Amino acid sequence: MKNFGTIASRALACCALAAVGGCGSGRDGGGAAAEPQAVLTGTVTYRERIALPPNARVEVRLEDVSQADAPADEIAAQTIAANGKQVPIPFELRYSPRNIDSSHRYAVRASITSADGDLMFTTAMHYAVLTGGAADKNVEIVMQRAGGGARAGAPGAPGDGAGQGGAAASLPGGTWRLAAIQRPGAAEQAVGADPRYTVAFADGRLSGLAHCNRYTGGYEQPTPGEIKVSPMAATLMACPGESIDSEFLRALGGATRYELRGDRLLLSYGDGGVLSFVRDEPAAAAERPPDAVAAAAGDSRPAAAGAAESRTFVFDCDRDLSFVVRVGPGEMGFWAPKSLGGKYLVLSLTRSASGARYQEGDTVFWNKGNLATIEYAGQRYVDCKSNPSKAPWADAARRGATFRAFGNEPAWSLEVFADRLAVITDLGARRSELRYSVPAVDGAKITYRANGDGHDVVAVVERTVCADSMSGESFEAAATLMLDRKTLRGCGRFL
Repeated sequence: MKNFGTIASRALACCALAAVGGCGSGRDGGGAAAEPQAVLTGTVTYRERIALPPNARVEVRLEDVSQADAPADEIAAQTIAANGKQVPIPFELRYSPRNIDSSHRYAVRASITSADGDLMFTTAMHYAVLTGGAADKNVEIVMQRAGGGARAGAPGAPGDGAGQGGAAASLPGGTWRLAAIQRPGAAEQAVGADPRYTVAFADGRLSGLAHCNRYTGGYEQPTPGEIKVSPMAATLMACPGESIDSEFLRALGGATRYELRGDRLLLSYGDGGVLSFVRDEPAAAAERPPDAVAAAAGDSRPAAAGAAESRTFVFDCDRDLSFVVRVGPGEMGFWAPKSLGGKYLVLSLTRSASGARYQEGDTVFWNKGNLATIEYAGQRYVDCKSNPSKAPWADAARRGATFRAFGNEPAWSLEVFADRLAVITDLGARRSELRYSVPAVDGAKITYRANGDGHDVVAVVERTVCADSMSGESFEAAATLMLDRKTLRGCGRFL
């Protein structure tokens, strides 16, 4: 959860609103001098004829779900104490209009938990709001009963003491880097930022880096402040130099308690062991365009001037035009949209008083943060905005893929080339490229068969409307990937 300390302090200020049953929180700070806020209103309900216990809690979140194969970005949240009320229960989510982009997609979801943390009801459908003609008032969220007495792993709002010390009602989102480890019976020992050991929590799934290995797994929150980690899967590379990857994974897998103390997240394990995490700035910066990375590090130079890796970005401009750029050390690959000829150029980094500026002849790309000004073919396009949801597709097309698909739980993606399939698993840590024979075509269905690299793969692509299970976004094709006797389903589009 972003700006956790700010949200927690606002939650305390909302105590006076107990009479109306809850309080909202957004990304920006509150107070009398705060900028004007918009309000998304609606009700939460369920069909079952079951009365809520008096001490039940209703939690509602507004999220940016534009990037289909990435965790949702929270915009606002509200926690409502039932206090004897029954459904339908009204909610009000207050948010800053500045945080809403008309080109993005937004959704709301809700859950109801009992006083001891049992998840009673949760959202099972996609509820689009705000953009694309979706409503911002009278939104009815119909939840379904949680099966099997599941514990609360649903999204939570800050609880008492969150952000200032004490247990949080829900594990905070974002990526956290291991800063220190206190082994059972020993003193705390600092852990450097290189190599990195990280963890990220999102909707009952955890993932991250353990030196040169990547891992993923699940977790539950039986009660606020308590965590139970399910068995994790990890890559098995031998990391160079001194590494605590195995120890870190064992400690993380044995974590039983979590606590937010100041700007640190503490995970307790074993008999007195503690993993101490801080926010992982490199992970956050990696999602921003190049010059924003430099700004986050307090560097006045464009980060691309010293970047070791290239990254692909898509900038949406007016008139439905999108430019694709790929930033590397000292230069930029630049693709004009097909409607303007689709020309490819290499631009060189030039001196700029602010931001990052690249130029080749009359073509100029100049960006500051998520916005860019582009001069191409005698036209000037201003306020072009980075669209991270388009970047994976543009990057696959740039490398020659003709189709891309992805799926969730576990995360996977598939790229189809003229002569091979690329299967990406293990959070991107494993990429297998397998040659296929002539695909079988049956009407709107295409079947690819390939083997190699220790895998037997069957990929079925069918032209039919497919809705992503996380974002609700519609795609032109459904994809089924049969990998080592496992069947994975997802959505995709032709490139």
